[in-house]
Amino acid sequence: MPLSFLNPGLLFGAAAAAVPLLLHLLQRRRVREIAFSDLRFLEEVKARRSRALGVRRWLLLLLRMLAILLVVAAAAGPRLGGRDGAAPAPAALLVVLDTSASMRTEQDRGTRFDAALAAAADAVATLPAGAVVQVVLAGPRPRAVFNGWTGAGAGAAAALRAVTPTDGAGDAAAALAEAAAWVAEAPQRPVSLLLISDLQACAWDDAALADAARALAAAGGARLSLLAVGEPRVAGGVALVRTPLRALRAGEAVQVEADVRVGHPGQVWRLELDGRLVAEAASAASPGETDRLVFAFAAPAAGLHRGLVATAADRFPVDDARPFLLEVRDRLEVLIVHGADAGAAGRGGWRYWANALAPGGAAGGADELHHVRDRGVADVADGDLAAADAVLLVDPGPLGRRLQAAVVERLERDGGVALFAGDPADAGELGRTLLPALGLAAPTAYRVHGTAGAQRAVVTAPQHPLFDGLPADALATLTRAQWRRYHALPDSGCEVLLATSGGDPLLALASRARGRLLVAPFSTLDDATDLARNPMFPPLARRLAAFLAGGGRFAADEAGAAPAVALPDAAGAGAEGGGDALAGPALLYRARPGAPAEVLPARFGWRGGRGFVAGEPASRQGFYTFVAGGDTLGEAVLTMPAAEGEAALLTAAEAAARLAAAGLPGAGILAAAPDGRIAAAAAGRDLAPWLLGLAVLVLLAETRLSRRAA
Repeated sequence: MPLSFLNPGLLFGAAAAAVPLLLHLLQRRRVREIAFSDLRFLEEVKARRSRALGVRRWLLLLLRMLAILLVVAAAAGPRLGGRDGAAPAPAALLVVLDTSASMRTEQDRGTRFDAALAAAADAVATLPAGAVVQVVLAGPRPRAVFNGWTGAGAGAAAALRAVTPTDGAGDAAAALAEAAAWVAEAPQRPVSLLLISDLQACAWDDAALADAARALAAAGGARLSLLAVGEPRVAGGVALVRTPLRALRAGEAVQVEADVRVGHPGQVWRLELDGRLVAEAASAASPGETDRLVFAFAAPAAGLHRGLVATAADRFPVDDARPFLLEVRDRLEVLIVHGADAGAAGRGGWRYWANALAPGGAAGGADELHHVRDRGVADVADGDLAAADAVLLVDPGPLGRRLQAAVVERLERDGGVALFAGDPADAGELGRTLLPALGLAAPTAYRVHGTAGAQRAVVTAPQHPLFDGLPADALATLTRAQWRRYHALPDSGCEVLLATSGGDPLLALASRARGRLLVAPFSTLDDATDLARNPMFPPLARRLAAFLAGGGRFAADEAGAAPAVALPDAAGAGAEGGGDALAGPALLYRARPGAPAEVLPARFGWRGGRGFVAGEPASRQGFYTFVAGGDTLGEAVLTMPAAEGEAALLTAAEAAARLAAAGLPGAGILAAAPDGRIAAAAAGRDLAPWLLGLAVLVLLAETRLSRRAA
């Protein structure tokens, strides 16, 4: 920490330390020699005594000079740390207060946020008369506490104490950029900017900091000070929960994975559904390491279930329980869209897919989970795609502008689409229209193999949800299927799940917007492949439909986002027309299953031709349920960002160096007292009493030594 002086001019008084030296030199006596009898033995004693007296005289001289220097330094008002002594008191103070989830970490005396809030309130309350203040909260979305610059004092400090931390992420650069906007509007100058944070390393982005530095410079600049609160602590917690990415049915085996940070050896985590314990797992990793746990259980009854992966509470309780939603379906609506029908198998063999999904027909069969509807391209009505859980386009040919737009819109709304395009006559049209709209390149060639040269299948991603859980013999059975005719797909950034033995993709997953697009460049007709005759075809078809349907019809996001869910078309139309379906929507928040619900405001909106209901940006993780009247409109879950549980913190010096590299040099470093007071820290630690005390001790030592010398 820097050393400064309140009255640096008094340091010229250090020249007084030369007075004892001058006196010493002036008082040196010349020795007069007088002849005497032989005193050799006395000369030896005299020499030893003279050397000892000489050392003592020089030591006394140094002690006297040191005492003078200490008194002069004390009079100059020395202080350790704090702001530059030449800097005037701030006329405007802008506090950037970290409200991210990591600030909830418990310390020996309260949480990090408690210390930060006390320091901020102290800084605001002790500003001089006439100063103004503004506070920017550095959470998921930086925001100002006051509507404008306000007068400093006890009132502003009291309003500040009502601030609470969030469960969301911190973003130092975004907060500084928001602060720059307020610096530009400051009614008086100079402006002091005080950043109070635990300086979590993951919240600092150098490129974004450089942008914030330019914004602050354009706003007129501000003196920046840093106050770090908290120390790194290793705590156990849940970083991430992975639920199955396919639709589930009651009774089937389910595996939920969780990435956990280990706090102590043998730490145990539990998985709860609707407040009931269903599975437990223990970690064998060492403290501070990340481990992946697997919870295996049977899927519960159909419905939407609120889940938690939790462990015993520790110093950072926010990540000790991570919420998730698990949906179990009792029915999947599958829409098959095909081109002009031809032959018993249908164009592209679409009837093979229909029979594999619902043996015995759509009215009910051996598999009651899937309800299949088929439509020719010309017969697809508005809303058909939106109402389906999974859409299969089987050699559809030209879709037309309206249907093509509906396919793209479905992918933008988290929907799943599978495109089976194996007819060579459609390659040109698809390459000019649908494939570019989906972000894919046109096929490069059409492969035709004779019976002897037929290509076998290779499962290239056996861990993908489409194949995950299938035994090795099932995968081996699938690889016995043969392909004789198919398009050669170019590399469009897709993940290849199934390929030919020659390396051509047979099933590729393309992530487009938020939806799932599976591309298969073949038809299922007998002259193209014998896949429909393979025993693994029905399980593959059902898994494909379940994957396209996704893991649940709910919204998941991080704390700080605005929870929102899309509405069924009927509900959206009723709301637009002023019906009762969405009269007075509300949002119910629960931190965990079974907890009392807190009612939050909600609103209805219309976006992209479809209705939705949304709440305000929410700062807490947990479960959000949209209701209207007695109906549940949808569910959403918000979770704490996994990075907020990381223990790595920057030191104040490291943060100052990062700011300097970004273009904000000279950031001062403050230190808060345990009770959060930083007014004294801003002025630095007063060293005058210590220097005066040391001067007294030096003089006492000089007095004692001079007596011994006499």
